[in-house]
Amino acid sequence: PEAVREERRARFMAVAGLTAAMSIVLAFAFAALLGLVSAVPLPTLALATAPGGVSEMCITAKVLQLGVPLVTVCHVLRVVVLTVGAQWSFTVFRRLVAA
Repeated sequence: PEAVREERRARFMAVAGLTAAMSIVLAFAFAALLGLVSAVPLPTLALATAPGGVSEMCITAKVLQLGVPLVTVCHVLRVVVLTVGAQWSFTVFRRLVAA
């Protein structure tokens, strides 16, 4: 039983690490794409799309003298979209699983 728990812990940590790395890479790729079509500096876009909390990203933007208002708006918008879209996403997921 303890060996099974250790294996599950190791698998969970591997998946959690991979998920975190993927979200960082995808966020930076999205920031790079936005940078190609806008005049906003890449460091500001990287913080605006980075996975993390609003307060942490805004403090980082302020310390680095980047666009704090843009970073704030992007993170607040992300929270609103996730909150509003969660129920819809779950409904779609349940229908797909049930089919």
